[in-house]
Amino acid sequence: YQRDSQQLLGAALRIERRPDHCVAFDTSPYGSVAAHEVDMRSVSLVGPYPRYELMAADTSAASVDELTAMNIRRLFGERVYDQPMLEDLQNRPEVNKRVKTKYYWDDD
Repeated sequence: YQRDSQQLLGAALRIERRPDHCVAFDTSPYGSVAAHEVDMRSVSLVGPYPRYELMAADTSAASVDELTAMNIRRLFGERVYDQPMLEDLQNRPEVNKRVKTKYYWDDD
């Protein structure tokens, strides 16, 4: 792979998950940018880079011990995956489009 985002996409394919259902853990701001390029969520761990340089990540933690399942689950809080968009289709007004047809005869 030539880019970090391609590596993350390859990892999602190997575990057979959509990238928007994955979380990438990294210690650099470049990893967060690469994760967002393929629509993944990112968690940055403070290490070689200070926390203020890790602002591109969805969340950051000083260590893995700070992370809980609820913190990771909150990353996906605004997304609902298992509900189809049926409400959207039901609330849409019905539109009747008339087809405009022109007929050409040799007589005219």
